[in-house]
Amino acid sequence: MSDRMSPEKLTERSPDRTGDSLKQAARRKLIVEAALECFLQYGVAKTSLDDIAKRAKLSRPLLYLLFRNKEEVFIETLRTMYKHDVDRARPVLDEAISDREKLIRIYEELIVKPWARITKHPSGEEFVEQCHKYFPQLDEEYEKEVLKLLLPLLKEKETVELFMLCIDGLYSDNPSVPTLRKRVRLLAERFV
Repeated sequence: MSDRMSPEKLTERSPDRTGDSLKQAARRKLIVEAALECFLQYGVAKTSLDDIAKRAKLSRPLLYLLFRNKEEVFIETLRTMYKHDVDRARPVLDEAISDREKLIRIYEELIVKPWARITKHPSGEEFVEQCHKYFPQLDEEYEKEVLKLLLPLLKEKETVELFMLCIDGLYSDNPSVPTLRKRVRLLAERFV
């Protein structure tokens, strides 16, 4: 007789992996949300995994089951933020407005709203600095998504890249939200 189990027996004895993966995804999301709050409140350097676990109302060992270290949590937090912002901007392309207004509305979602959310916290500026300084590969992923988003409006890859470089300069002096919004509008008027 063979030692191998039939597919039916394997199914009977296998735990429900779908439920486990949904629970794991929910916990990861909870951790990322808690981490963002901690990073913005305390700063990236001063935030500990204990801080994140407490904010997420999870044990530290459970946090370690899902993330190896604080850097991994930080990377996942950035990746989640970037994806969220691009997902919110994407539907603007289908709106019945001018290309200029689409560009302005896209950057409202990509830059202005996140800037407003981040800079109102004590360590917001440090958070932005950490994002760009230590994780350029995430910036590259984000820029590829934004490039795809803007190509229908600006038509040429070189023009999109130039626009994105100009956008980076708009918040280098940590402007107020209304100032940033005005700068985005002025820049969009020059390009479209």
